[in-house]
Amino acid sequence: MGGDLKKIETVGRYMIEIRKAAGMDLDNGKVEFVWSSEEINARSHEYWPRVMDIARKYTVNRMTRSLAYYDAYCAY
Repeated sequence: MGGDLKKIETVGRYMIEIRKAAGMDLDNGKVEFVWSSEEINARSHEYWPRVMDIARKYTVNRMTRSLAYYDAYCAY
């Protein structure tokens, strides 16, 4: 998607429709889809200090290794 936010949003909406087609009951209020961008903007006073705290505590190398582990873990 090349970082195109419109394409990413389109794919997100498509994924919601897939879940509906698979039978996920979205009408009873137990499931709510939220856009991360809206949550970040609504709670930026919480989000950005946390981002900065993580950036100070961890190196890029350490985060990359963690993501590689997570990716391998989720593959199974």
